[in-house]
Amino acid sequence: MGYEWIQVEGDTLLIGINESGLEEFSEIYEVDLPSEGDTIAPDEVCGEVNTDQGPLNLYSPIAGTVIEVNESVLE
Repeated sequence: MGYEWIQVEGDTLLIGINESGLEEFSEIYEVDLPSEGDTIAPDEVCGEVNTDQGPLNLYSPIAGTVIEVNESVLE
């Protein structure tokens, strides 16, 4: 699908869904993200976006620990 973007800031990796990915769906009902402190393995499902077209799994491109979650996405 190619909906995720990645931005490197020092030793921190930011991950999100790009604009074309968001435009693909008419409705986003719920977003499930990992919690701060969670350890994630490469290619592991680390979140889910529930849309009008069904769930979209979010995969981690690398191993690491979640240090912050964008809380406004959850609202």
